[in-house]
Amino acid sequence: MVSDILDLSKIEAGRFPIADDEVDLTETVEYTVRILGPRANSKEIDLTIDVAPEVSKLRADARLLRQILLNLVDNAIKFTPTDGQVAISSHCDTNGDLLIAVKDTGIGMALSDISMALEPFLQLRRSADIAFEGTGLGLPLARKMVELHDGTLLIESEEGAGTTVTLRFPKERVVEPSD
Repeated sequence: MVSDILDLSKIEAGRFPIADDEVDLTETVEYTVRILGPRANSKEIDLTIDVAPEVSKLRADARLLRQILLNLVDNAIKFTPTDGQVAISSHCDTNGDLLIAVKDTGIGMALSDISMALEPFLQLRRSADIAFEGTGLGLPLARKMVELHDGTLLIESEEGAGTTVTLRFPKERVVEPSD
């Protein structure tokens, strides 16, 4: 938690340099599944991957990309009930931008709650009997880290129907596969 707070402070102060590595997206997603798979399995959540092979590499800070995906998938698992589904997928859109989506069949949130979910330290609570562990930094930190890569984070959600968080990285960050 302390490192998350420090990272957020550095980002907001404009003092957070990022590396510009050639990151293997498939390896990064598989790493995320290795780390969080046991948690998904304990809740009997089906965790699936669909990474398009034509977009397997991205110019990014490898540590930050791992942290972004860990935060998003951890949230998806946390807010998805037993026997639910969490899917990680990627593809390029018609503009050549890379889209990475984390989609769940969890509790979802109201449209009016999405902006609050992106505020640091704020946690949404539907009622006193529904509380989840965490600091309320996962989504805000993921958004800031994506923005450091000139990207965006979009949340689409519906109460009772799940949430999809989509990361958009500009085409300039997509590494063309070599033949």
